[in-house]
Amino acid sequence: MKIIDYSIKNTIVVRFIVFLLIIGGLFSYFRLGKLEDPEFKIKEALIVTLYPGASQHDTELFVTDKIEQALQKIPNIEFTESVSKNGYSQVKIKLKESVKSKELPQYWDNVRKKINDAQINLPQGVIPSIVLDDYGDVYGMFLAVTSDGYSYSELSKYTEYIEKELHSIPGISKTTIFGNPQETIEIIIDRNKINSMGISTKVIAMSLLSENLITGGGNIDYGNLTVNLKFNNEIKTIEKLKNLIIFSDKLPNGNSEIIRLGDIATIKKGYSYPMTEKMYYNGKKSMGISLSPLAGTNIVNTGKKIDSKLLKIKEKLPIGIDVEKIYYQPDLVSSSINIFVINLLISIFTVVGVLLLTMGLKSGFIIGSGLILSILGTLIAMLFMKIDLQRVSLGSFIIAMGMLVDNSIVIVDNTLVNLNKNLGIDVSLENATKKPAIPLFGATLIAVLAFLPAYLMPTYMGEYVGSCFWVIGISLLLSWALCLTQTPAYCKVFLTKKDLKAPSEKEVKFYAKARKALELLIKHKRATIIIVFSSLLFSIFLLTFIPKSFFPDSNKKGFTVNLWCPEGTRIKVIENATLKLNNFLMKDKRIKNVTATIGASPARYYVSTIPESPNSSFGELIVSINNLKELDKISENVINFSNENLPGVMVSIKKYPNGTAVEYPIEYEFSGPDPEILRNLSEKAIEIMKKTPGTLNVRTNWRNKVLTWNGDFSQINAKRATITPFDITTSLMRSSGGMSIGKIKDEDSLTKVIIKEKNYNEISNIGKTPIWGLIGKAQPLDSIIKNSKLKFENNQIWRKNRIRTIKVQCDIPIGTNPDKIRNLMKKDLESISLPEDYHGNWGGLFFEQLKNTKALIGSIPLPLILMFTICVLLFASVKIAVLIFLMIPLALIGIAPGLLITGKSFGFMSAVGLIALSGIMIKNIIVLMDEINFQINALKKEPELAVIDSSVSRIRAVGLAALTTIFGMIPLLRDPLYGDMAATIIFGLFASTILTLFIFPVLYIVTYRK
Repeated sequence: MKIIDYSIKNTIVVRFIVFLLIIGGLFSYFRLGKLEDPEFKIKEALIVTLYPGASQHDTELFVTDKIEQALQKIPNIEFTESVSKNGYSQVKIKLKESVKSKELPQYWDNVRKKINDAQINLPQGVIPSIVLDDYGDVYGMFLAVTSDGYSYSELSKYTEYIEKELHSIPGISKTTIFGNPQETIEIIIDRNKINSMGISTKVIAMSLLSENLITGGGNIDYGNLTVNLKFNNEIKTIEKLKNLIIFSDKLPNGNSEIIRLGDIATIKKGYSYPMTEKMYYNGKKSMGISLSPLAGTNIVNTGKKIDSKLLKIKEKLPIGIDVEKIYYQPDLVSSSINIFVINLLISIFTVVGVLLLTMGLKSGFIIGSGLILSILGTLIAMLFMKIDLQRVSLGSFIIAMGMLVDNSIVIVDNTLVNLNKNLGIDVSLENATKKPAIPLFGATLIAVLAFLPAYLMPTYMGEYVGSCFWVIGISLLLSWALCLTQTPAYCKVFLTKKDLKAPSEKEVKFYAKARKALELLIKHKRATIIIVFSSLLFSIFLLTFIPKSFFPDSNKKGFTVNLWCPEGTRIKVIENATLKLNNFLMKDKRIKNVTATIGASPARYYVSTIPESPNSSFGELIVSINNLKELDKISENVINFSNENLPGVMVSIKKYPNGTAVEYPIEYEFSGPDPEILRNLSEKAIEIMKKTPGTLNVRTNWRNKVLTWNGDFSQINAKRATITPFDITTSLMRSSGGMSIGKIKDEDSLTKVIIKEKNYNEISNIGKTPIWGLIGKAQPLDSIIKNSKLKFENNQIWRKNRIRTIKVQCDIPIGTNPDKIRNLMKKDLESISLPEDYHGNWGGLFFEQLKNTKALIGSIPLPLILMFTICVLLFASVKIAVLIFLMIPLALIGIAPGLLITGKSFGFMSAVGLIALSGIMIKNIIVLMDEINFQINALKKEPELAVIDSSVSRIRAVGLAALTTIFGMIPLLRDPLYGDMAATIIFGLFASTILTLFIFPVLYIVTYRK
């Protein structure tokens, strides 16, 4: 290779390139985007449609079904999931996780077009659908604007001001406010007063509606000009609204009778009641502001700008209004990156320390410098490829740490051997570098390909861990390029014959013992093979005792508490329960802060959270704690307090997960046409789950049935009174929560106007509600509605892929393995007898685990074929390639006991680690096999002698490469994301190194014996 000769002869050029790598790497580090977790898009959108007055069944049939039908025309859909409630339809569309993030805007545009086209098929009275394509967006920063003694109106104005100021910061793409109540003007009609005057609420409502319409007089010709005609009838203030004339007539005495709205109604400003969402921070009334950073932004720098802006904003805020951080990614990123950088430095110092101790000061410096240059060069590539610094990319450096020195170890080791033969520095370097260049390239390429399956996975997990492949791949290929250029150049500059040391007595004895051990194993080949494969079978048996997990929880110092009252409960009930638990938690000194949200979840502030849709029976607590170790004790206190003080409230505690999230860890779903049959099936499943040890909060996503008033509309009586169903609906709305009749201009905004009667109806006297028709007097409701009664009905109907589907769900205690509990109920749940056209399937974590396991296995064949092909090309032998790959399963001999000893689980990250380990193993075997071929073909040694000599001569190179990888991985053992993978690689590599040096030679001799 000419590049090798050029590097050896022109060391000054190599030094200059090294200088550029150092400057470029440092520059790139400070310019790279910095995030807490890898950025990946949630490929989901919501379509919300309102159908006022419609039952949940009518909403399902006439709205939800039409929307779902339109969405079926969108390509690459994984599923649609919908919920239909009274007057409310929500359809979630999830695209296949393999869809590229950059293609999402095009898909969502297509969704909008299909939904717009579907509007023509919806019934009259339906409010046009809204497509919420930002449902999957992650905001990353969630702030609370707190109030002490201020009204909601005042708090709202300050919150909107702060939100506007923060949105102007460079690096912020969008903002949203949570808990901002809708301001309304309430017109409260006195029913007794209007009855005495003979005025109906219908007349009042029509007067208000007509005054609120867009007005103008068209236009008229004026010579050659066209003149627009306008008149002013705008209602801009409450005073003007009070003076609105409802009725005007001339009395017999000649006087005019004028009835103004203020004469018959109380008009006041207020808020839409009941408020649909509220928020408290540490018990204080507050509103939330969510901030979303631009893609590729250095969130740490953006955070500094936000902090600076907040300081200026706080100077202008009055006493009693403050801004607090609930979830603040810039701080978390700084902390996370600092921890990983410290672990990276520890790993670097550990690896370099091992090299210095084993290879000598100069040799260790040469190899260690290549390691650092590989990292710096990778940072430059990451800047161009727009790969951010986050927990996966930083962890990838630590995973690659030991492998980054493998190639240089071989080159330096060969150089020292050649120098010891008095070949001269240039000749020694050429021989040491050129001979293994191609085998090392093949071995490096195989190690890179071992990480390819994780990148190829067409799921969120593939997107989450995908940067691992690029970081490790680039760094390893750079290490190979540097071992052929920088390493020989530095060897020429720094190494001399004086650096050669005669082997110590201990080294001589060690190699002698190693040779004797290898000779003994070869002599007793059959016994050796039997013992090895018996150990493999025993290790496979041990795997059955190792806990299985999908993805580990994160190390965030916090958790969430979801509270559910029975469906149909007034929002005030869940608010009281949530605040009661909130006040209990605030007394605990281990807790940093508590945020309570009522009626809904805030926007997705962390990628692995699932926001709850608006629901008046839902409350959530976002709890930050000082020490993660206290989480289990605090959660136990929460459960105990809730059981004693919150009867009828379901309390669910959730830790923040890594990767993708699921609503509940254990789910079993039934699908079929009849809601009642689905209910009956779910009751059987609920009974099984409740009997299973370790289950908590067993429920269905349909939740409980709610009390509903029903009656039959009498067309004959209605026609006589000129009353329509619409008249009944509007009358009931006015006499209950209120009826919206439009908006009026109020200062610089539009304010919703609500008309309602002074005294709300109670269910006991609902039949006396006056219903007004076109003419005549009001008729009581019970004269129009017959056979009225109260009964329990489904409040919501869920569907999946247009089929009604009910999910039976349950929680498990924190730290419990979901697979263990699922297996306890698996047989009973799957044995439930299902009618024809009904199906049962597992959801939750099991579904996600199965999906990602299939995706990972499906991604293995291509890299495996490429790796095998490289082995065949390197050694021109299929037999040797097969022999190399037969060694891979033997790594389980170290993995199983290692995971058992450390208490780690075998899950997704362990599987990725096992695949990666296979590449490292093959790389080491290639280094050994290359030497065996050299000794057989070039030195003409007998195969058995060549195998023994090669294995002994490669102990230092292979052993040192494994040792550096093992020590480099140790800092990751305690990391929640990488712990399982680190244990898999550490113990697997330890065993595989011994197997490579002492068992592979035995298998080779057996295979090639004459």
